[in-house]
Amino acid sequence: MDFLVERGVLDAAIAPVLEKLHKYRNEMYHRDKLRPEVIKPATLIYFDSACTVLTSYRHLYTLYGSPSELGPELRRYAVADGPLSFVRQDLPQRIAAQLRHEVGLDLPQVRRALVQYLNARLDEMRDGLTFIEDNLGLPHLVPGDALRLVQANLTATTTLEQVRGRTYPYSKKDLERWRSLVSALESIDDKHHLVREYAGIEDAFEPLEQKIEKAVRDLDRHLSLQDDIARGK
Repeated sequence: MDFLVERGVLDAAIAPVLEKLHKYRNEMYHRDKLRPEVIKPATLIYFDSACTVLTSYRHLYTLYGSPSELGPELRRYAVADGPLSFVRQDLPQRIAAQLRHEVGLDLPQVRRALVQYLNARLDEMRDGLTFIEDNLGLPHLVPGDALRLVQANLTATTTLEQVRGRTYPYSKKDLERWRSLVSALESIDDKHHLVREYAGIEDAFEPLEQKIEKAVRDLDRHLSLQDDIARGK
């Protein structure tokens, strides 16, 4: 995509959109990682973006002997071009327009799904930090300690005071800022701008999200093991 953008073939505004959606595609195909909440809106935007790319393609005239020489999909758009047996230059644009008409993109619905998805993940991060603070078993924990602990290098930090005394990449202000950015998505009416902003928010908080998820899994396993030991399993 960078190659096409640099040469003016592809609009720079759509490149981040395709990169994010292609990442989702690779997660499903190669790692079996599904995002059920956004599969439909992501697919619709991906489809619409593919139509945008198709629209930017500049097609030369194509001659053919008879409609039977064309595939069934191309024949839908080429047969009506008349008795001269050629495909006009605007074929890509006509195909893209027809496909968009047939599939449709309900932008408010897509926007709502993306906002709900990001908010749900931020809720899970908040709940995960609360779970850690409530169940870690350390005395005198205060709000914010879990956020520091999931980012701390505990092999090099021996006391809670040392954990509190260090500076970390993420803070409570980041969590609040991400909430505000998600709310701002609701006022965006341009589909490509919407996905670019969505992708930026997701890329910003995913590293912390992964740290919190790992800490919650590790703590949950530890609590389950302690419970089994207490019951003599």
